[in-house]
Amino acid sequence: APLAAAREALRAAARHVCSAMHGTLGDGFLDVFSEEWESNSNPMIMIREACSSVRSLLPPATGYTAGVPGCPMEWALPAQHSERQNAAKAVRCLLLVRRLCMEFPQPPPPPPAS
Repeated sequence: APLAAAREALRAAARHVCSAMHGTLGDGFLDVFSEEWESNSNPMIMIREACSSVRSLLPPATGYTAGVPGCPMEWALPAQHSERQNAAKAVRCLLLVRRLCMEFPQPPPPPPAS
């Protein structure tokens, strides 16, 4: 049942990405997809390590946004609810759910017919 639910979520995320792909971003969609692909290619965080570190509760250093020191927040992020931001969310969801589906143990193949 969890694998079926994850596959349904994967199909829903793929539909959102398809609608974003055919939106008004044009070639900008490729930029969004490649940015999300790069950020998703990093290894997953270790939950035990993140929860046991007090540093994970601290806010980021002042003036440090999106990996760029001194970059103001409004310059680093797209406008709220912009089409680019919505496309990035759709791609991020697709890649995360895809990764989740790959983590599920796959059912064994059917036995060969005799």
